Amino acid sequence: MPRLRLVLLLPATLLLMAFRQVPLVDPPPIAVPGKMTSAQVEKAVKQALIKREWMIASDAPGEITATLTHHDYSVSIGIAYDVREIRIRYLDSTDLKYEVKNGQRLIHKNYPSWIQDLVTDISNDLAITPSDARLVAEAAPKPEQTEAIRAALDAHLASSLKDPASSIQYSAGEPTECRNVATSTNTMAQLRDSWCVCYYVNAKNSMGGYTGTQLGVVSLINSGPPFFMLDMPKELINRPSGCKNVTPRDAALIHAFVK
Repeated sequence: MPRLRLVLLLPATLLLMAFRQVPLVDPPPIAVPGKMTSAQVEKAVKQALIKREWMIASDAPGEITATLTHHDYSVSIGIAYDVREIRIRYLDSTDLKYEVKNGQRLIHKNYPSWIQDLVTDISNDLAITPSDARLVAEAAPKPEQTEAIRAALDAHLASSLKDPASSIQYSAGEPTECRNVATSTNTMAQLRDSWCVCYYVNAKNSMGGYTGTQLGVVSLINSGPPFFMLDMPKELINRPSGCKNVTPRDAALIHAFVK
C-alpha cells in the first residue's frame, strides 16, 4: 500500500512542479540614451544590482556577471553593455526548476519578475533630465493585437501581484500612449513616448486583506508578439482619464497563469 500511494503521488508532484515553471526568455536589450559614457552605463547597471541584492561575481569592461543567492536557491546572469544598449542573459541556477523541454527553456515562475525589476531599475537610472536625454527607444508602432496584449497582461499580473489567485474585479484597456496617463514632469523618456495598457484589479496584499480595486499601468517594451511589459511606477500615474477602452475581464484568466 505505501508503494502504491507513492506511485499515485508522483504524477501529482510532477504536475505541481510544472505549474511553477514559466518559459525563460531573456529580455529585449535596454537602449541607452545618447551622450552617456560607458562609465555612466556601468554605474546604472551596478546601482540596480545593488538595490536588488545581486552580488557582482565578476566585473570586466562591458561585461558583468551577477548572482542572486538565498538560502534555498541561486541564479546567475550576464550583463553586457556599451554606450548603445544593455543586454541581460540567463547563465545558470540551482534549485530554480530550470530545464529545457521540447526545445524551450523553463524556469521557476519568480525569475522573470526578478529580471523585470532589474530592467525597470536600470531604465530608471539611465533616464536623465529631459534636457539631456533622448528617447531610450523609438516609439513602437501602435500594437494592433489587443487581445494578445491583454493575454500577456493576464500572465504578467499572475507573476507580479502579491496574491494573484485572489484577484477579482478585473478589467483591462487597450494600448494608449504612455504620455496620456503619466505625469508630464517625469524624466522617464522611455515611458513617456511608448505604449501603455491600463488595468484595474482587486487582490489581496501581503497582509492577506483585499486592497480594493486599484489602477495599474504597464508599458510595452517591444512590439511583440510575444509582448513584454514593465510596471509603471505608481507615482508617475496621474491621468486615469487617459486610459483607453477599459472593459471588464474575467479574473480567471489571471488565475490560469498562477503556478
